[in-house]
Amino acid sequence: FGTLERFWREGQKKDPKLAGKLAPFREQIEMSRFLAELKTDAETGVGSLEELKANPPLASLAMYLGELGFASLVKRLLAKDEPAGKDLPARSRKPHRRDEDRPPSAQGSIF
Repeated sequence: FGTLERFWREGQKKDPKLAGKLAPFREQIEMSRFLAELKTDAETGVGSLEELKANPPLASLAMYLGELGFASLVKRLLAKDEPAGKDLPARSRKPHRRDEDRPPSAQGSIF
C-alpha cells in the first residue's frame, strides 16, 4: 500500500478485512506516525554539518579503546592519525585469575 494515507484512501477497497481490523485503531496509528515523524524544518542554530564535527584527541581515545579491547577500532582510528599512534604502548592484557585467587563466594559451591 505504500503510505498510511494511501492505505486509508485505497487500501480499504483492496483489502477490506485488513481495513476492518485497523479501523478501530486509526487514531492511534495516526498519532504514532505523527510522534515518530522527524521534523526537518526545526531551527538548530547550526549552519552546516561541518560545524558539528568533533575532533577528539585520537591518541588518548585510541589508548582508552585499546585498554577496553577494541583492537580493530584502534587500528582504524590510528590510520586516520598516524603520528599520534606511534607513541602508543601495546595493549596490556590482564592475566585471567585462577580459581584459587578468587575470594570465596557467599553462594557456596555446587562442586
